[in-house]
Amino acid sequence: PASLPFSTVAAGENGSGAPLAMPALPLAQIAMFSFHLPLHRFVAACIREVARRHDVPGGATSGDVGAVGGADGGGIGNLLQMLTVPKVGVKDASSLLHRNTLLFRGLMEFPTVALSRAAQIRAGIWKRNGPGMSDQVLNYSEPPFCRPLADADILLLQFALICHASSPRAAAGSGAMAIKTTEMEGRRVREIGSKDLSSTGLMFGGMGTMRLVNLLIHRFGVFDFLGFEKAPNANVDQYKCEIQMGLYPPELSATEEDTEMKVSEDDGETSPADDNLVLPWTYCPAQESATCLNLVEELLHLIIILITEMPPPSPLNKNDHAMEAKRRLKREVIHRLASGNKTHSEMAEVHHVLPQRDNLVLSESYAASSSVSSGAVGDPAAA
Repeated sequence: PASLPFSTVAAGENGSGAPLAMPALPLAQIAMFSFHLPLHRFVAACIREVARRHDVPGGATSGDVGAVGGADGGGIGNLLQMLTVPKVGVKDASSLLHRNTLLFRGLMEFPTVALSRAAQIRAGIWKRNGPGMSDQVLNYSEPPFCRPLADADILLLQFALICHASSPRAAAGSGAMAIKTTEMEGRRVREIGSKDLSSTGLMFGGMGTMRLVNLLIHRFGVFDFLGFEKAPNANVDQYKCEIQMGLYPPELSATEEDTEMKVSEDDGETSPADDNLVLPWTYCPAQESATCLNLVEELLHLIIILITEMPPPSPLNKNDHAMEAKRRLKREVIHRLASGNKTHSEMAEVHHVLPQRDNLVLSESYAASSSVSSGAVGDPAAA
């Protein structure tokens, strides 16, 4: 579908004020796909590199690890400022908001498809594709290849969610004339003044989290299994109004033969079709409830990872970086031992989970401590 329906709970029963549906990329759910997204993975690598830098306006000293920020800093805060709406005319601000919407929608959609397909394969779907599909998921989600693949996709979702939750700076000055604009991601058309343009956020009106969760629910194919009711089906008139307002694209019209008689999905009754309106629909790749339950578990696990496994803050210097790397190494070792007894070779693979930069810092720290200890033992004065 061209848009993904919200549930009736999200669309207004709880007072959230969300529209009935959200625009989405028309990605075929049963077409061929690939886990390899070179452009998105390159963007994720850039974001990961920016996240470890400092937001220092005048740059940092050469002895700091984050001293690669350049004259204008170069941290994640500077990147978010580049994506917010500056103090320009309302026309330019609307253009930037539209650009940000398309950008973050692409950053969310394609990684979500890859993550959802991996979850579906682990849940037991697509078995007829052979064992090669399971091998691809293993390389996609397990170390050492998970860092440039699954971890990069998760990082893109986290970054897109942060950008959705961010609010742009106030628009034009107080002397600008209030104009009538269409709230692209809102529920109605309203008068927005020169100081109120920031209320639209990055075209998401502060509903970025709800939109990401709705996208994940649909891409994992568990919307109907969770018992949600589609909001457009519950309020067709409002759905037509929001389509006319341009909040999201309409679905392709059905043919005359298909619209002679419509079957209601809610009560199963047939009724004559008044027009060629097609409501957004849902898709579920599973046919058994046990498989759907596995998909729900995969979805909840992904949400937990999105919330808890955030990129580490940028270190102040090499010593601080070494301490943080040791904490992360200790955490991985504890998690590995908590799952059961492990051999020495299995424990030696823990370093594959850590970033290469952490491994280099740990190696340098170990080499420095070894040289100091060996020097202290061989020096008679030290003895």
